[in-house]
Amino acid sequence: MPSNLSDLEFIQALCEDGGLRLSDTFSEAGIGLLHLDLATRDISFSRSLAERLGLDTGGHSSQLDVRQMFVHPDDHWMPEPAMIAHIEHGQPYETLMRFKHANGQYLYCRTIAKAFFDADGKPDKMIGIVREVDAHERGKEAMRRAERMVKLGNWHQSLTTGKTTWSEGMFVIHGVVPGTMDVSEDWVFDQFLAEDRPRVRDEISNAIARASPFEFRARISTPNDEVLTLHIVGDVEIGAKGEVVAYYGVARDITHELQRETLLIQSQKAESIGNMAGGVAHDFNNHLAVILGNLELMQEETDDPVLQRHIKTCINAATNGAELTKNMLSFARKAPLVPQLLDINQVVKNTDQWARRTLPATISTEVSLQAGLWKTEVDRSSAESALLNLILNARDAMPDGGKLTIETSNMRIDDDFIHNRNEDLQPGRYVMLSVSDTGHGIPESMLNSIFDPFFTTKEPGKGTGLGLSMVMGFMKQSNGTLRVYSEVGTGTTFNAYFKAAYTAEAEQPAPTITLVGEQTKNRRILVAEDETGVADILLRTLSNAGYKVTLAENGDVAKAIFEKDPHFDLLLTDIVMPGTLQGSALAKELRAIRGDLPVIFMSGYANEAMVHGNGLRPEDIRLMKPVRRRDLLAALEKALNK
Repeated sequence: MPSNLSDLEFIQALCEDGGLRLSDTFSEAGIGLLHLDLATRDISFSRSLAERLGLDTGGHSSQLDVRQMFVHPDDHWMPEPAMIAHIEHGQPYETLMRFKHANGQYLYCRTIAKAFFDADGKPDKMIGIVREVDAHERGKEAMRRAERMVKLGNWHQSLTTGKTTWSEGMFVIHGVVPGTMDVSEDWVFDQFLAEDRPRVRDEISNAIARASPFEFRARISTPNDEVLTLHIVGDVEIGAKGEVVAYYGVARDITHELQRETLLIQSQKAESIGNMAGGVAHDFNNHLAVILGNLELMQEETDDPVLQRHIKTCINAATNGAELTKNMLSFARKAPLVPQLLDINQVVKNTDQWARRTLPATISTEVSLQAGLWKTEVDRSSAESALLNLILNARDAMPDGGKLTIETSNMRIDDDFIHNRNEDLQPGRYVMLSVSDTGHGIPESMLNSIFDPFFTTKEPGKGTGLGLSMVMGFMKQSNGTLRVYSEVGTGTTFNAYFKAAYTAEAEQPAPTITLVGEQTKNRRILVAEDETGVADILLRTLSNAGYKVTLAENGDVAKAIFEKDPHFDLLLTDIVMPGTLQGSALAKELRAIRGDLPVIFMSGYANEAMVHGNGLRPEDIRLMKPVRRRDLLAALEKALNK
């Protein structure tokens, strides 16, 4: 066949020589023809296009009818501006619209058309080729959706032409509106942080030199100054002569994944240390209980003032030791708390009044309390201790003076707030307590360590490193959290988020109940305690107070004793003991025999999870070892008088 034929002559010759049916060829290729009369605005379409739309045959109709019948409503606007640009300015006519199939489904179709002019130079018709590209376009849309969902983008860099090709996802990751700028290789490298840039260039250069795949992580800076970490995986493209002609790959934003991993590691580390702290505190508190109990018995049995003074000093030391384990348990989130309805504004006022005396004259203080602050249900003493810790930290951060600011405010935290800041909070209402200083600030490298127990930057002897870990533990145990924002040379802000209470019940002080001495002598106490030293102290303390005490070394023995003689007035039991029955299970078993039996629980770490749902009642009393004699006797009086 001659090679100098025009396209039309070539098609005509092909059909004549091969007997091909051009319409069938168009139909199989997903191609149809359109003819638009610009004078009448009538459109004619070929049989192949009709078949693509599920119609029986080709035909003609007005341009308006075609749009209303076959074009997706959102795409009606497309043809007119493309037609004007083509006829008046000579731009190519091309549109991508959704055409309606007879079955109701919309198909993506690309239309390429050309205008023809009459003898006077006026446009009189347009002929177009319509090609169905539905599978292709839907595939591209699926890829765009996938990129958005997993924060992914793909790219291609030609080494021969220098052209950089980006998917929509790459623009989104970099914070650039897709298609609004021409991307170049140099511009891409400039988006990486300066400290990562040389490593990125080396990774790419080595991959090109070795003609091998590559994979690395690097950080970029977006137009809004957000720093993102990208996981980049790529490969090289080999040309016809065996040389590398391009490199390509995918980039995924893993910033939030890394943040979640960091939170998980911190949580696991906190849990491990918390378990260790809980175990140590349990054993240590049992030892302190023996020491403190014997000291108090000695205090009762001697009138020697010198010995009394020594005993008092030892009691103070034992009490301080108990306070140390309480701090450890606060970090472990196992401290015994007594939540009550509180106004954090009042906590700030009370603490601020005497905390100011610890501040030097070079530090000024400003307090800003929001009116109408929501109430929160937390342990008062722990909340006051947390605030004091934050104030003292602020003081130590400003050795040369500065400004301390304490603020409160109501906050509604939603899912977006939690997601954007990677908060481990539940959505809802919170009371925020903020303590800010204008001190030296905390370096970014230390921010992930400041809540670790025993981590401190202070000189030896000036800090235990338990302060912030204790505050964080208390906040977590109270269903809140603590967040820090710091800038070196500017200062630091700690924000404590307390879960707001949804009730406004007034605090009801517990009435003071006393027990008549004669009644005490007639009360029988069953004590379940596996620690011999602690059991001995309890026996002597309660016997001296006039109670009749029966000891059991564990829950199983206590149950056997009670089954033989259920006429006890109260059960005093440790929560954690060897044997089958723990303290909470023991209480449940004995109450199955006698439902009105009063119970007092004791523990070295008072892990609430061990008693919830296992026989604990609202009126039951929980005591934290070591228990002072007066506190133990007061608890017995309260329980027995109920």
